[in-house]
Amino acid sequence: MQALVGPVTTGAAVAVSGEIADDMLMTPFSADDEKNADFVKAYKDAYDETPNQFAADAYDCVHAIAEAIDKAGIDITADGADIAGDLAKAMRKIKIEGLTGELTWNDEGQVEKPATAYVIQDGKYIAA
Repeated sequence: MQALVGPVTTGAAVAVSGEIADDMLMTPFSADDEKNADFVKAYKDAYDETPNQFAADAYDCVHAIAEAIDKAGIDITADGADIAGDLAKAMRKIKIEGLTGELTWNDEGQVEKPATAYVIQDGKYIAA
């Protein structure tokens, strides 16, 4: 088994490893995971391609920012000078169940989420 770490998309891991089976990949997203099926379908319908980790990261990011805006009570009347600070405080209080896992933010404002591994079998990502 060859371990692959990083943002590798479906098919690319197979090309890197030279094999179709028995590779392990550390990535927070799999387009083959059933829990992501609605997102994958909508993405394919919109862009005619399979979403990769970065598409899922962007999706989670938008939802996290929207949740933080709601948590902070920021609306169209908000003072622009206060928005960044209010948003940063709110980010530390939210938890997002995203496509890439559960996301929280620490006191430094850094995202924290558990590592995820998949085994590639017959060209499909299977949660390890």
